[in-house]
Amino acid sequence: MPFKSNDLERYIADHQLSAPISQYLRAADAGLSRDVGTTGYRSVVSEFPSAKMGRSVVVESRRGELAYAICTEYAREVVAYYEQPPALDCARTTKNGHCVTRLYHPDFVVLGSSGPAVVQVKPEEKLACLIRSNPKDWRLADGEYHDLPAEEAFGRIGLRHVVVSTANLPRIRVANLSNLLRVRAACAKEPPLSSEFVARVRRKFSERAVLTIGDLTRRLELVARTSLLRLIDEGVLFASIDQQLLTD
Repeated sequence: MPFKSNDLERYIADHQLSAPISQYLRAADAGLSRDVGTTGYRSVVSEFPSAKMGRSVVVESRRGELAYAICTEYAREVVAYYEQPPALDCARTTKNGHCVTRLYHPDFVVLGSSGPAVVQVKPEEKLACLIRSNPKDWRLADGEYHDLPAEEAFGRIGLRHVVVSTANLPRIRVANLSNLLRVRAACAKEPPLSSEFVARVRRKFSERAVLTIGDLTRRLELVARTSLLRLIDEGVLFASIDQQLLTD
């Protein structure tokens, strides 16, 4: 079922969130904090149909925000997510070394099973440039990027801030998750796959430990691969989704 405002209130109560965090999440639930695509940067606005949210999620970057939305939509540990949540003032350092206050719009606020977090998605090359050009505001530690002013601003209301690099959104994985989401939506009203069919699939792997989807389709004499993709989505079959397209 799509995530609604009453679900948000239950989430707030279940996680015993503070008043400032609760207020921020309710504001995110109320609507976008700005029109997507109105920044000074070039962007390609896309709409991603989200079953979790019961609406289209509007994103600015296909390689960045759209890819992250697909991964977040698929992640079972994510309860809900909002794009373009409310902005906060951040104390940032200029090229001349001066401290100025600027309004910062994060890309998402994500409601995970372990708690909420605010997310910023950036290209890997942009992050590497920021680390070199503005070390006072940006840091790379243990393989993770940190936007220090954003962390400080959101830390004041008790929210964790996370920077996601596009390097952690590999295109093959994103394409595979997108296909699995389409299969999940198409088969949402269909009955579960029979135990007899699952047993047939398991027997094929008793004959050979590793099979391509094409091989397995032929061995089972299937007309389409949909049922096999359903088993991958349900965790019955393991597939190396980071390295090989499921459509190959």
